[in-house]
Amino acid sequence: MSDQMDKRVIRTRKRLHNALLKLMKTKNIREITVKELVEEAGINRSTFYLHYNSVPEILESLQQFYLDKVLEISKKDYVPDPENHEDTDAFSFVVDLLMLSFDHLDLCYAIFGPHGDPVFQQKITKIIEDMIMNRIYQILGHKYRVSHFLSTFYIQGCIMMLIEWTFQPSIRPNPEKMAILSYRLVMAFVHFIEDHPEIDQWLMDDSIPSIS
Repeated sequence: MSDQMDKRVIRTRKRLHNALLKLMKTKNIREITVKELVEEAGINRSTFYLHYNSVPEILESLQQFYLDKVLEISKKDYVPDPENHEDTDAFSFVVDLLMLSFDHLDLCYAIFGPHGDPVFQQKITKIIEDMIMNRIYQILGHKYRVSHFLSTFYIQGCIMMLIEWTFQPSIRPNPEKMAILSYRLVMAFVHFIEDHPEIDQWLMDDSIPSIS
């Protein structure tokens, strides 16, 4: 394929991608027809079928792109210093996730918005959950049996904070400061666990009325 043809393919697919993301702001993927997509993209139907077999196939390709980017972030080395409780660099992956959202806002809205695929949302959420959980374990260790259950409260809040950051452009905070905030929130959780080593027994034993 010539360079000119390559550029033409890229331009056509970009128009289709942009058209789909625009339509998904108000419609579910199952409600979007090839006819209205090509009209929105300004191309003809035959050209569409040179690139894709169906409208959902376009979304699948965009989701795979986003998934690959998130996995790339998840594999980067953000190892915290266990001796340094001010090691906010350990949570710099939050900055990368926020900047990924910032660079692809329309795609993020299509994924996490009201018309997104819940199964794919869960897949992305699970990756982010694992990243945060691993960070908590690196800092806190595995000695507390209930830390996983307690961490869920923090993790879901953190993920929702990332999503809100994406969908609130008028009040979007600085991503580096969001990472610092995320770090401080998780460290508040860690310090609470460390200050209450009896928490496992308290949660499992109905006869203990309160933690000290």
